[in-house]
Formats: sequence, C-alpha cells, structure tokens
Amino acid sequence: QVVSSKRKLLNLTQQDLADKTDINRSLISRIEQNTYVPSIPQLMNLSSVLDFSPQSMFVEESNKKNKDLTSPSPMNIAVAGTGYVGLSISVLLAQHNQVTSVDIIPEKVEMINNHISPIQDDYIEDYLSKHELNLTATQNGLEAYKSAELIIIAVPTNYDSNQNFFDTSAVESVIEEVLTVNDHAPMIIKSTIPVGYTDKINKKYNTNRILFSPEFLRESKALYDN
Repeated sequence: QVVSSKRKLLNLTQQDLADKTDINRSLISRIEQNTYVPSIPQLMNLSSVLDFSPQSMFVEESNKKNKDLTSPSPMNIAVAGTGYVGLSISVLLAQHNQVTSVDIIPEKVEMINNHISPIQDDYIEDYLSKHELNLTATQNGLEAYKSAELIIIAVPTNYDSNQNFFDTSAVESVIEEVLTVNDHAPMIIKSTIPVGYTDKINKKYNTNRILFSPEFLRESKALYDN
C-alpha cells in the first residue's frame, strides 16, 4: 500500500515508476499487490523516488497483520524423549502449551516432575526450577499420545559406523504406539534419521502424518538454541 499510495500521490503511472527505478513494470504491480517482496536495492530505489522510509513498508504490513491476530489456544503436545533435543523442546513449548514428556527411564521422569533437569543445561535447569511451565513427565506413552494434538519424536537413533546404519527402532516404536491410539495428530521427527526415511516410513505405515524437522543444537545450550 505504501508504494501504491505514494506513486498515485505523485501522479505517476506504474510504467513511470518502472522507468525511474529500473524495476520491471510487472514487478511494480506485484509489489503493490503484496505478491512480491522487493530486494534491498529495489526497495532503496523505490524509497528514493517516492520519498518514503523503507521501514514504513514493513511496519504498515506488520501492524495490519497484528490487528488480525488472535492469541492461539494452547495445544496439548506430547514429546517422546527427554535428552537435549526432547527436553529443550518440551521446556520451550510448555511456556505456552500443555506438554507431556515421555521417557522409559523412571528416574528421569521423576526428576522432571520435581522440576529438576536430568541433563546439564543452564537454561533448562533455570526454567524447570524457577519458571511456571505446563509440563509433566510420564512413562505412559500411550496415555500421553492418545489426547495429543501434536507429537514430537526426539528419541535416540544410534549410528553404527561399521555397518553405515541408523538404528531407528526407537522412532518406529513411538510411531506404532501413536498409530494405535491417535488417528489425527501430526508426528514430527526431531531424531537424526537417514535420507529418505520420512517418505519410507509414511509408506510403511500407510499414513501422511509423519514429518521431519532437523535439529541443530549444542549440548548444554539446547534450550538457548531452540
């Protein structure tokens, strides 16, 4: 809207503006329709010719979007695995959602429920002990997955360098449990998996609910990186 209103105020046609900025007229049209985002050089040329601050384009659009935004309802999320990846995701999401962490090790479950981190991470330790989180931990995966609207899988997949093989059995165990009790929730794999695995596993279980989102986290800085 900024480009269109400024152009019309100066009695310029789109072709006039194209000639003055060296931007194709069709791109000028797309910019005015909000279907194309100009590059920085293009934006600088537009702002120079039309006499506006480049930031105003984004401020106006942001304000418009914010007026239409409503606070989303908290989701019921289950996270399988409480290692660096799983626990950092759980703590992050539990600030605004109801999160259930699932682990087979009872000591880890007990520690999380007592607001103690089972792993060394300053941010996770701080948030568990000092911040209000909607987070519980359990060994009962079936119960956690049954009512979940979203399931995140962050269980170990050990790599055997001798056989060039990822052990994805723990991932598939979670998927199989989910499929027995939940017919709608997406499953997002955060575990390390081989190339092509997501397509293969969707076909194996005749579903399209399994997705992959890679993680790039540092140990002891996982929550900060998330």
